[in-house]
Amino acid sequence: MRRVIIFCCAMLPCVMHASAPVAQSIERDIEMLRSSLLKLFGKESHSLDIPERVPSRAPERVPSRAPERIFRKGITLRYGRIFVYLLDFLPADLPYNIDKPTNTKDWKIVPATFFLENLGWCASFINGTLIIDVRSLFNIDYVLRDDRALNLLAFLFTISGILESNDEEKVAAVKIFRYAVERGNPCAKLNLGRCLALGVGVNDDQKQAANLYWQITEEADRRYGRIADWASVPFCGVYASAQYHYGRCLLCGTGVPKDVKEAVKYFKLSAENGNPLGQCNYGRCLDEGIGLAENKQEAVKYYRLSADQGLAIAQYNYGICLEDGIGIKRNLAEAAKYYRLSADQGYAGGQCNYGICLVNGIGIKMNKTDAVKYFKLSADQGHAQAQYNYGVCLEHGFGIETNQGEAAKYYRLSADQGDADARLRLAGLKRGTGSQ
Repeated sequence: MRRVIIFCCAMLPCVMHASAPVAQSIERDIEMLRSSLLKLFGKESHSLDIPERVPSRAPERVPSRAPERIFRKGITLRYGRIFVYLLDFLPADLPYNIDKPTNTKDWKIVPATFFLENLGWCASFINGTLIIDVRSLFNIDYVLRDDRALNLLAFLFTISGILESNDEEKVAAVKIFRYAVERGNPCAKLNLGRCLALGVGVNDDQKQAANLYWQITEEADRRYGRIADWASVPFCGVYASAQYHYGRCLLCGTGVPKDVKEAVKYFKLSAENGNPLGQCNYGRCLDEGIGLAENKQEAVKYYRLSADQGLAIAQYNYGICLEDGIGIKRNLAEAAKYYRLSADQGYAGGQCNYGICLVNGIGIKMNKTDAVKYFKLSADQGHAQAQYNYGVCLEHGFGIETNQGEAAKYYRLSADQGDADARLRLAGLKRGTGSQ
């Protein structure tokens, strides 16, 4: 049986609500980031007026004369908006008259649900494209009086993964987060915690990061407890994310003493409150009996909840359960479907397992040519089993032209990670006898 990835982690953006005017001590930092954003878009690609919101239905195509530049693979800046193409929902025909990048492994994979939930005031999701309207950030007066704009500005230059930023810009962004935290905003507190945990714009401080996550979870419990309609709670996504992150700290002993049972408690809270990372990790605890009694059926339930929110690792885990009949009736077609979803988000385990389905016709029509493509994508991310599988295809010409030299290269990569079968095949190639 293929190994299930143990735990998963991701970064979560947040939005702040209006509060008191920004102190003059950080106006310089705000102006620095605003100026950097203006330079990225260019003078003709935006208006300095406070913009209208992104319409619920965008035009089918932006006029071809629109200024554009590819800032990072899969991301385009245009007319004061950031267009982020999401690989897991990507349509065959991209809107907005933009060509699909040919090298999909360089795409920026963004968790759509996180952005839509936490940037809802300035974001829309249309035809596989996340559109973040940042035109409000071009107006300094608007930024100074709107905490949501402040948080978005700082977020873009720190943990969003959307814009490249230098060290000075990251430091300025962290100062803005700190100012918002002083005013008691949970969104900025979560973002600051992520910056501290990752060492973005500040020296990493795991203890302080864990403390911020704990403060947010305690605030949620104090204010709302076990409210039935969690979705109606202000900052519900922020609270659920903090519960997940604090659970991770407890599980790994990062910034706090290790406590597996407490970690499971917070994973469960996060999972019940709809966070896909919490759902996946709580499912893993149930799957392996980590900190509580093993329950495969319940594990599958939480894997499925997380997978259907688009989390690649959960899609992979749920696919394994479906393929092997773990806690659920075996269903090879559904297993292949979820492996494909995971694979198309760039997850190496999903790519390898979907390749296995394709090469053997498991739950899907056999297609060795496509299988080779997925094996290579996974192998080039360092997945040992995929490196071995790709080597076999190269050695025997399955779906690709035979190439003994390349086969030996990938066998060696897999063997170096401890794969015994790869060592045997590599030895056979060296003897000139090959392998069957």
